[in-house]
Amino acid sequence: MTNTQRSDLGGRGDYNYTGNDLHAFCEAPDPQIPVEDVSEGTLLIDCDSANSTHIGPTQNGQIPNPLPGMSRMHDQDPTQPRPNEIPISGLPETDSDDEVVEQLSYRLGRVQVTHDGQLRYFGSTSNLTLLDALVSIGNPNSTSVQKDMQDTLENLKLDMQVEEAFEKHLLELYFAWQDPCLHVVNIEAFWKARLQNRYEDSNSQCAMGAAYEPKFHPDLVTFPRSLSEFFSDRAKTLLEAEIENPSLATVQTLVILSNYEASSTRDSRGWLYSGMAMRLAFDLGLHLDMIPYVEKGIISAEECETRRTVFWGAYLNEQFWGYYLGRSARSPMAGVTVRKPYWNDSYSTIHTAARWRAYGCPQVSIQSISNPIDMICGQWVSLYDLMLPATDVL
Repeated sequence: MTNTQRSDLGGRGDYNYTGNDLHAFCEAPDPQIPVEDVSEGTLLIDCDSANSTHIGPTQNGQIPNPLPGMSRMHDQDPTQPRPNEIPISGLPETDSDDEVVEQLSYRLGRVQVTHDGQLRYFGSTSNLTLLDALVSIGNPNSTSVQKDMQDTLENLKLDMQVEEAFEKHLLELYFAWQDPCLHVVNIEAFWKARLQNRYEDSNSQCAMGAAYEPKFHPDLVTFPRSLSEFFSDRAKTLLEAEIENPSLATVQTLVILSNYEASSTRDSRGWLYSGMAMRLAFDLGLHLDMIPYVEKGIISAEECETRRTVFWGAYLNEQFWGYYLGRSARSPMAGVTVRKPYWNDSYSTIHTAARWRAYGCPQVSIQSISNPIDMICGQWVSLYDLMLPATDVL
């Protein structure tokens, strides 16, 4: 430091110090407080040694220590616990490593059962991941909802009974000619559910199957609506109720209706249905790999395969519409972990897919061939993966 004078910055007085004065000030011993200036009962604490000194008269003339058990920190063995200190090893372990990892993974997002009995996905920013699955997983208002929808169908004159044989005929047409173009319904799981009398809304499939039939059919009089319009209107009406408690069938219905609107040159509605299907796919967690849930017995292997099929069907449908209309259809694919559709020799031997047949065309000589539908879907997905960088430029 120089001899330049500095003003007092400590607020202690209007003193000016030179460099030599400051050096002498720093080298000066610590100030001492005269004992006679300290009132009785005053407690002095030496910050350097952590000792406390009580100044004042005592009975034996000794200076007592007002804080028993406190000693100099440097006189104590650092390896020994301080008084009233519990060693860390003595603390009970409330959470195991697996529990901690599980809690952290939940904060990154998870699927859980909601009140309607469906698996729903909640991401890392949602506080709903902190809630446990609700005990009552049934929909208490399902009966009233079905009655309301039945009344709505009656008011719209869409409540006509469809013979089971005719409905099956339309479904066969759908699986033969429409589903291979955009695979979104697992045919084995679909027919199995119908055999077990589980409710499966098939109006959207029938609407597409009816497109391969005459406009008006003698087995089901739907005039003035055409046959396909009758089933599509029914599917759209029932869709309003399904949106409240969406399921895999809801996503499938949206994808199929999106294709139906395209065939009817109603692009705006078809584009919206496509986006709704993809939104619901993420809402239901279809983009996640469910193998760990299968191993834990939460869902079956068949449901896991169905979820995979529905997700990639919704994804391909969104891409179709994006390129058709020249619009961006970039869903957040960074978090997608579900296995992509693929095909190889080992897969074909393990999975016995239903064989394709030219239903409704008896004149075709080849009535049954292998159905490489997973190979077709896999090639579509690979093609769009290659084209994604180009879409950023275009």
